[in-house]
Amino acid sequence: DWASLQVQTGQLRQDLNPSTPTQTETERGNMSSVAELCYDMAKPYAMVAAGALFGAGWWTWGDAVTVSVAVRGHDWAPVLIIPGLVATLAIIIMNFTSRADLNDSAYSDDASLCRSKLTLFISYVFALASIGAAVAILLIMKKNQDEELWLGAAGIMQSSLVIASGLVAWGFREGSDDDGYGYFG
Repeated sequence: DWASLQVQTGQLRQDLNPSTPTQTETERGNMSSVAELCYDMAKPYAMVAAGALFGAGWWTWGDAVTVSVAVRGHDWAPVLIIPGLVATLAIIIMNFTSRADLNDSAYSDDASLCRSKLTLFISYVFALASIGAAVAILLIMKKNQDEELWLGAAGIMQSSLVIASGLVAWGFREGSDDDGYGYFG
């Protein structure tokens, strides 16, 4: 049958000429070009998306607190703002890091690579701490059988959206240190 003949012919070509790229290598090349195309198409809108994510995170939290205090008459606990502030601090620290410093060789004597990696590590620790604090607030509210569990859920959503905005901004940003390679490209 014709299909089996084509398969056998393809295998025979591979056996006779092993330097010919396999289908999976070709597919990987196509996937790379698709990823680059998507990156180039998303780059002009990435900062808008990052700002929208940041605004949505703080809006979600602000809406939850406003409804809880103004509509339902509950007291506002200042501890609820801590995860969002820590997440915001994490993305500020993250965006202090230059991608050009991360592209340096590991064998260079310059301390900028180590400093950049340490700065990113600290920002990731802050980011995870903010999500952990939001989860802890939710669990404490659950343990106390508080009616306002959605305040804890809003804190988790806030931290997650703010951190996602920072990652988008860092991955797609342009500047004087832009060497043509983004985090995703």
